[in-house]
Amino acid sequence: MQPMQDITPVIKVSYRHHGAYRAYNTCTIGYMGNSYDIPYAPGDMVHAFMFGIGTYTLSINQGKGYIGFNSYMGKEHHAINSVYLHGSQEIREKLGGYWESMEPTMIAAVLFDYLY
Repeated sequence: MQPMQDITPVIKVSYRHHGAYRAYNTCTIGYMGNSYDIPYAPGDMVHAFMFGIGTYTLSINQGKGYIGFNSYMGKEHHAINSVYLHGSQEIREKLGGYWESMEPTMIAAVLFDYLY
């Protein structure tokens, strides 16, 4: 099996205000003529990969304690499948105690197995 391939997409983050107190963040990545909407919060470190015919995004936010992994196919703008890990205990259960020293491609490869 080939490893996931790191890609460098165009990343555009937008902030929209709704009312006086709420701000909604959107992030769109573009790669090879396709664009994908990904969940985004300030502090997210976003990584993108190709594997087979799919495009995958990995968002890590250590400050808020979560990791999100999304899969996209073709021209579909929204994720067709996702896995989210919330809190240090769940992250350690899935990735191990030393996950913070793992390369993003390795984290993505592990989380790939949790996509249904």
